Amino acid sequence: MNIADKLRLYREMHWVLEPGGTLAIHDVLAGPSGAVLFPVPWARTPESSFLVTPDELRKLLDEAGFTVTDWSDTTSEARDWFVSVAEKIRKEGLPPLGFHVLLGPDFQVMAQNQRRNLEEGRIVLAQVVARK
Repeated sequence: MNIADKLRLYREMHWVLEPGGTLAIHDVLAGPSGAVLFPVPWARTPESSFLVTPDELRKLLDEAGFTVTDWSDTTSEARDWFVSVAEKIRKEGLPPLGFHVLLGPDFQVMAQNQRRNLEEGRIVLAQVVARK
């Protein structure tokens, strides 16, 4: 998400894997419904976010030498999880430990934007397995 030169990243991953090695990715990707609302957990501004579409990710992995063997869209599961977490926080408040400690004072806005981005199709999530 925060890596501008994704082709170089995937080529390096391909280079270090043994022949027949497996790459597993769970990534946030650009959705079909417009620009991402910021801040989000991976970036506070558009300048530090480098999302690609699912088709672009497939192309990048192919160009790096990988063969995609499994692709699962996990968007609906992530959306459901974010909605349930938001409801729990609304009822109980923030727990002593959690993502908010790592992400800082912008956490609640980031979480709201993440949920909204998922609900509005601005982002999608994919779990991808590829072979060298």
